[in-house]
Amino acid sequence: MIRRAALLLGGLVLLTAAPLLAAPAQPPVEITGATYAEFDARTDTWLLRGHPVVIARGATRIEAAEVRYRAADGVAVATGNVTVRHETLRLRASAVEGRLREERVIATGRVEALVHRPDGDATVSAERVEADLRRRHLVATGQPALLHREFSLHATRLEYEDAAQVATAEGRAELQMPEGRLEAGRIRARLAEERAEARDGVRLVSEDLTVESPQVDVDQARGVAVFSGGATARRGSDVLVAAQITVDLRARRAVATGTPRLVVTPP
Repeated sequence: MIRRAALLLGGLVLLTAAPLLAAPAQPPVEITGATYAEFDARTDTWLLRGHPVVIARGATRIEAAEVRYRAADGVAVATGNVTVRHETLRLRASAVEGRLREERVIATGRVEALVHRPDGDATVSAERVEADLRRRHLVATGQPALLHREFSLHATRLEYEDAAQVATAEGRAELQMPEGRLEAGRIRARLAEERAEARDGVRLVSEDLTVESPQVDVDQARGVAVFSGGATARRGSDVLVAAQITVDLRARRAVATGTPRLVVTPP
């Protein structure tokens, strides 16, 4: 049986399902802004429309043009200019499945997640983002990118842990810096420390300088990169090979250690 109703009660619609009433420790689910509501008793699902509908539970708030809410399991499926807010996190997407009791969301379709940070906001964009709101942990796929200050991180898969202030990019990872572009199979960036570590097929391009090695540690604050595990630096036709090469990207200076070998081609 389906019950239909157009509801507008001082701008507030409050839905409390029996399972929530039976568990007082669970925060209630509050819905506001609905100008139309339809309830399907067979599926225990509310269909709500508004400009926007706002569904809130604890610190989690979802805003959308349309929300389908299943009271039995606390799942809200929102579509149409969706915005999710949770403490310092704001996420926007075309569609969101919100698992309110777990404080988790799955967002799809031109997703942008903004995390407010004291040293500058971090923005994650992708086609799909899974977010653990309680832990402020994001997993992004589908051309994911992270922007923080003047740096950007791209990959096939990107994971961001706000509590640890760490972003991990895997699969054709690329870190764009003012001094150049770093490519690798995996890049781990520590945002608060302004440092990054890259492994697997590392390659850095900075103007006419190219450096390759198995691994590199980058001090982004100082603009210094330490390539190790056997590094090769090329500038034009000149080639420098060593166990370790330290490059000051701003001063345009390289120091090689560990049996360095230099090949200089006359102009």
